Amino acid sequence: MCCSNAAQLAGGAMLINGGRVNVQRCTYQINAATRAGGAISVLNGSMEMFESTITSNYAGEAEGGVFIGGGETSFQRCTQDANSVGGFASELLDDIQTRRQV
Repeated sequence: MCCSNAAQLAGGAMLINGGRVNVQRCTYQINAATRAGGAISVLNGSMEMFESTITSNYAGEAEGGVFIGGGETSFQRCTQDANSVGGFASELLDDIQTRRQV
């Protein structure tokens, strides 16, 4: 499970900027990015996702769940639900970072 991660720009839990990533049976939940891809951002390279769940993630500007800015992606038997875009991402990011410092 990838839970309660945060990024200043993109890919709260994972940023893919080249190479090949295979994700199997994972849950991405309550992650945040100030700009795009609250859970995952794919900028270059490729990602294959199989039997995974992406839920309750937040981004400030684009795609609360998975942002695809380039590269190749494939989703098989995956669920995306309750991912959001908007100002709340910045507040969640601050909260996650504060909890890490404690």
